[in-house]
Amino acid sequence: MGLAEAVNLQACHINNKPMQIRAVAGKGTRDRYTVLAPAMIIKLRVHRKRQGCTDYLFPAKDGYGPMCEATSQYAYKITTKRAEITKQGNVHLLRYSFATHSLEGDMNLTVIQHLLRYGDLHTTAPRSSIFGAEYAIK
Repeated sequence: MGLAEAVNLQACHINNKPMQIRAVAGKGTRDRYTVLAPAMIIKLRVHRKRQGCTDYLFPAKDGYGPMCEATSQYAYKITTKRAEITKQGNVHLLRYSFATHSLEGDMNLTVIQHLLRYGDLHTTAPRSSIFGAEYAIK
């Protein structure tokens, strides 16, 4: 899921039964689904209740519409600083972390490619080098 898709998430986009999130009008203006960890559903419910979210899970400060992408980048920076994470990065790094953990959990690279909406395996393959030689495409 990309940053623009994440800030536009609404409660109605979460499907608890198959543990999925629907990204509306994502890349290529097509809706698509991605996985959601069971523990994350609980955290999103707590967040929604605490923040008083109505439609958007990450509302703008004034409560109307979604949070802007710059605000989410800023929140990422503040959170990593509080957590004393020194590795340089931005919100996009979370996509690579998802891919890394998925590969380490034996998820097929083609499935990860689909979930992260990489249209061509050749664009995914160079990224796979960050996961180590055992995942490299030959």
